[in-house]
Amino acid sequence: YRGHRVTWNLVQAAVDTAAARIAKSRTRVRILTFGGVWKQQRQAEMLTRWLDGLYHEQRYYDDTAEPGFMDAAIFDGGIPKIIGTRDGIQLERVLPFELLVDKSEGMSAEGRCGRPRNAYQVAVLPRDAVEEAYGTSEELRETIRTADNAPDSEIRGDVIQVIEGWHVTPKGDGRRIVAVSSGMLADEPWPYRRLPFAKRFVYGSLPAGYWGQGMVARLVPIQLE
Repeated sequence: YRGHRVTWNLVQAAVDTAAARIAKSRTRVRILTFGGVWKQQRQAEMLTRWLDGLYHEQRYYDDTAEPGFMDAAIFDGGIPKIIGTRDGIQLERVLPFELLVDKSEGMSAEGRCGRPRNAYQVAVLPRDAVEEAYGTSEELRETIRTADNAPDSEIRGDVIQVIEGWHVTPKGDGRRIVAVSSGMLADEPWPYRRLPFAKRFVYGSLPAGYWGQGMVARLVPIQLE
C-alpha cells in the first residue's frame, strides 16, 4: 500500500510499560516512631499490621492502586476514595470523569495540593444498589424508585444518576449531600477537614489546577509526528 505506513502505538506501549514497571511494585506503608518508648513502638507495629490487613482485605493494589495509576496515565489523575461503612473502611476507585472540581478550586494553594473544599461525584449506579445503600425509609425508597433513568447512559438496565457532593471547612463544619433526579437522599454534616479521597495519583503535575497531565496527553504530539 503506497502512501501508507504502519503506525506504532507509542502511547499504549509507554503506558503499558510504565504500569508494568511502576504500578506492579507494592509499596508497604509502615508506621514508625521517633524516640518512642517500647509501648509506642509496639502500637506502631500493630498499626502497620492492621494496614497490611486492610490493604489485603480491600484488594487495594489490584483493585485501586494499579487501576488508579492507569487512570493517571490515560486521563489526568487517579482517585482512590475512602468510605466509612458499618463494617469498617472501604477503599474504592473513582473514575476521573466522575469527579467534578471547579477550576477556581485549583487556583488556591489547597486545591493545587489536591485538597479542594468542594467536589461532586456523579456516578451511574443500578437502582437496586442505590436503594440498598440509601433506602432506610419508605420515603427514601420512593424517591429512588421515581428517579429518572440516567441520561445519555450507555449502560443498559435500570440505572440512575447519583450525585454526591461535599463542602469542607478548616473548622470541620462542612456538609455532605447525596441526590438523585427526584430528590435528596442524604443531607448531613461533614465533620472532617478533607474530602473522602486519598492523595490522587498524578503522572505529571501542572503549575495550577486540581488535575495533573497524563502520559497520553504528553505523548500525543510525538505519536502524531
